[in-house]
Amino acid sequence: MVGADRGTRFAPPAGVRQLWALHEARPKFYTDEILPGGCFFGAIQIEFDDRPGAVHDRLTEQAREWDAFVRSIIRGAIEAGELRPETDPGPLAFELDALGCGAVPRSRMLAVDTAFAQARAALRWRLRAVCTDPSRLPEH
Repeated sequence: MVGADRGTRFAPPAGVRQLWALHEARPKFYTDEILPGGCFFGAIQIEFDDRPGAVHDRLTEQAREWDAFVRSIIRGAIEAGELRPETDPGPLAFELDALGCGAVPRSRMLAVDTAFAQARAALRWRLRAVCTDPSRLPEH
């Protein structure tokens, strides 16, 4: 699940379903334990977010690429008429990422299923609020 410029393997149907699939992939990454210790970027971002230098610069670049990738999916969903035209891609991309990132530490403090289920429900609620046809999203 990398940015579009890297030939991403992430290719579910475009639009709001792609946003949903993107969010669904995150808990799977953690519960399937793809990497021991979880996400590399999540682990080092907290350590290097306020330290100048090459690591900080690379993390910033990755964060910008990820944000641009998510915003491009949102713009595509708007252009396809699946999200309301007044939807602002920036805040929605932030919300999607915040819910996904926030679920990870909560999954370690609460039951894993509880944290990811809460993030899933919150994103479903948020996307349904801006979706032109909420039936495109799962009910539960």
